[in-house]
Amino acid sequence: GIFLIMMLILFTSSSCNQLGEAANVNVELTSTPAPTAQQMPIIEDRTITYNGVERTYILRIPYGLDVTQPVPVIFIYHGMGDTPQSMYRAGFGTVADQENIVLVYPDLVSHTATDFIDQIMLDVNKAINMDQSRVYSMGFSLGGKLTYHTACEMSDTFAAFAAVAGTAI
Repeated sequence: GIFLIMMLILFTSSSCNQLGEAANVNVELTSTPAPTAQQMPIIEDRTITYNGVERTYILRIPYGLDVTQPVPVIFIYHGMGDTPQSMYRAGFGTVADQENIVLVYPDLVSHTATDFIDQIMLDVNKAINMDQSRVYSMGFSLGGKLTYHTACEMSDTFAAFAAVAGTAI
């Protein structure tokens, strides 16, 4: 509203007037409701102790999701040399928000660390009510390899797996 009015005044007063007189502009201000704040997800950097070392992961919960009710969870694993933040920026959050899915981005060191994933699951269960029948695993490169490992070693824990650009184990 105000920006449009200012632009109108600017263009009207700067236009060529044949008589060299300032243009006479009548502006009527109207009240416009302020835009509502965008509903943002809850994003937590969480830390667990794994084999005596502090390790981190990102927990992303869609805005307004009732985490006391069983909710689906997707574990998203990054590639070698990448970080959980790089996978976070890949844009999975948009779909997760639409479908009310919690996302977990572990900070990986190895493609065989299924016991690390198990420890993260225990911590996630402290923060939300994870629907045990709708827990999924996906990964890219090194994370794809971990996805294969979770498919073999944790098939009773995960409902489905998706490896992207990871080689077979």
